[in-house]
Amino acid sequence: ENGPQEMEIEIYGDLPYNLKFGYMNSQICLSHLVRIEPFTSLFIEYNGKMDHPDRMLSECTSLWWKVFKSHQCNSELIPEWFYLPQMFMNKNYCFFGRDYKDNVVDDVVLPKWAKDRPFYYCMKLREFIEDPRFTKSLNVWIDMVFG
Repeated sequence: ENGPQEMEIEIYGDLPYNLKFGYMNSQICLSHLVRIEPFTSLFIEYNGKMDHPDRMLSECTSLWWKVFKSHQCNSELIPEWFYLPQMFMNKNYCFFGRDYKDNVVDDVVLPKWAKDRPFYYCMKLREFIEDPRFTKSLNVWIDMVFG
């Protein structure tokens, strides 16, 4: 009998892949943009309520590690990460609840190098994605996502 790892190779093949369960869906996109109207209202309309605080985008570094380590996390960098710093700021003062550590979920906590500046963060992300080291390997990423 095959173990879980052998079954994964049998089902998904042994070539590297990025998304086991398909591409990002509209609910995940809305959850990334929930701090800005009309996306706040659309998210509530779609789900019937706000999401559980522990599932919300609240910290970039923890999201990075979830995506990096788990094949079950389908979160991606939607294009707005590169040009819409408002998605990281709770300027509408929505109450999203408290996470499992009892912290209020509010503005997205950015990596330390971003110095709590969403505009700077978006600018640096654009610089990273336009860097020749990244663009040289873009075809590998495309192959991993689209096969």
